[in-house]
Amino acid sequence: MTSTKLKGSNYLQWSRAVLVFLTGRGKESYLTTTKPTDATKISKWIKEDAQIMTWLWNSLEPDVFNNVSYLESSKDIWDTLHLMYSSEENITRIHELYQDMFSLQQGDRSIEEYFSLLQGMWDELNVYQPLSTDLQKQQKYREEFRVAKFLSGLKPDLDPIRSQILSGKDIPTVRETYARVRRAAISSSGVKDERSALVGHYDTPQGERGDHSSRRGTHNGRGGRGGRSGGGGRGPKKCTHCGRTNHTVDFCWKLHGKPAWANHATVDGDNSTPSEEQVLISKAEYDSILQRASSSSMVASGNTCLHSSSSPSWVIDSGASDHMTGNSSLLSNISDPCSPFSVTVANGTKTPVQGIGTVSTPNLTFSNVLYLPEFPFNLLSVHKLTVALHCSIAFFPSYCVFQDLKTKRMIGGGFEKDGLYYFRPFHTSIPSALRSSVSPYQWHCRLGHPSFLNLQKLVPSLSDFSSFNCETCELSKHHRATFKLRNDEPCLHPFELVHSDVWGPARTTGLCGARYFVTFIDDHSRLTWVYVLKDRSQLFATFQSFYAEISNQFNAKLLAFRTDNAREYTERSISRISYV
Repeated sequence: MTSTKLKGSNYLQWSRAVLVFLTGRGKESYLTTTKPTDATKISKWIKEDAQIMTWLWNSLEPDVFNNVSYLESSKDIWDTLHLMYSSEENITRIHELYQDMFSLQQGDRSIEEYFSLLQGMWDELNVYQPLSTDLQKQQKYREEFRVAKFLSGLKPDLDPIRSQILSGKDIPTVRETYARVRRAAISSSGVKDERSALVGHYDTPQGERGDHSSRRGTHNGRGGRGGRSGGGGRGPKKCTHCGRTNHTVDFCWKLHGKPAWANHATVDGDNSTPSEEQVLISKAEYDSILQRASSSSMVASGNTCLHSSSSPSWVIDSGASDHMTGNSSLLSNISDPCSPFSVTVANGTKTPVQGIGTVSTPNLTFSNVLYLPEFPFNLLSVHKLTVALHCSIAFFPSYCVFQDLKTKRMIGGGFEKDGLYYFRPFHTSIPSALRSSVSPYQWHCRLGHPSFLNLQKLVPSLSDFSSFNCETCELSKHHRATFKLRNDEPCLHPFELVHSDVWGPARTTGLCGARYFVTFIDDHSRLTWVYVLKDRSQLFATFQSFYAEISNQFNAKLLAFRTDNAREYTERSISRISYV
């Protein structure tokens, strides 16, 4: 019936093809009429309706067919598919069409392809909004256009109200739509303001309002971590229950209890200003930390808290583009950068790089580590780690591991603390037998003579195989242990040994029809006879001619005849001359 099968989204094309097909056979009325009441016409109607049902079923994709496989008439099938996929009076599809038309550009498309896409959108829109002289319909189409344009430009955080309006049966007017969106925006803004009291933030220019504040903040340049401010605009809220600022009584923890997610959130202190820097711990814990600052070295800044112990703490940072530290004592082989450059840190300032060095751990070495004076953190870039160590890094809720991509061995890892992952070097005990230097050849013999590739997988530290030479492996691949030494001295007399070989076929046939040639070379004099052949089967006759020539002209006898044992030389006809 039609080469286009209905899969849901192509209902317009499919329905038009079906109508044209049935109209050509005069059976389109079966899609809109029910079973006749005249008993004389029922039998014919049932047969023809069953035929149309078969045509419809054969033009459906399996998923669509399952929805209408048990309906009992072609009209039921047609009406059901129309209801499910026609999208008539569907403002959602009209909204999508308008949005696609507004954003469609030619780009890399050809003019034909670009115009074809637009034409398809126009045709589909004409189906949903056909031309009419009815002024009320024209006014309705204009309202739908305005609503679609207004909704298409809203921010992503207003998607719920947009979906709610578009999914309704009746589309509201533009003014009603504006009122509903405005109420939703005010309600959404109020929720954000209440939540902003529970998360830390950095200073931003006055009047700039952040949608939310994040635990990790945003990365700016290399190495920095920052957050977005929730200040500006309105004054600070004050709770009528506890008297503290930055929240209302509806969200007071003392009245309603602390929610589950609050254990991982930050708490602003009372009467905080937008310029204060917040930390990712509670205020009580922060005050306790300040009291113990003299006995325990702590570094707190921005939204990160690092603890300094006997071994330096390195934070594994996916937002940093380079390894960096502010402690020059951790670096070795420090050198000046080739050209001056700086790194943008969390507060927006640029810190110049004073040097580049290397950091060594018990089993790993980090090169190209940037030295930034007074930088409070030690950061390891995830990107630099994966490239330099040729490894993958898997993050788990409480730890992370570094896995070598070639050997699949764990070469490093880290632990989670306060929402950050700290690097922890692997301290592996090395047996005394492995501490001594062992050559690749010794490993090769110890491990059962594996190949170079397998040996590198078993012992990744081996890399130099330039002097590798295993006589046992070479001899084991030979078919024979020894070969006879070849005597390169020529024969003492002519025709003691004659070499012969057949060449061909040639791409071009000679004037005489020859495509092959055979050579006979005397080992003593290196004199060569060349004979052309039309076919390999002429070899025996040619050899007889050559043998007769040397016998008559030189009175010589052929003592040895050397060939490549080709089939032509091993035939009985040639082997019969061995008596000479």
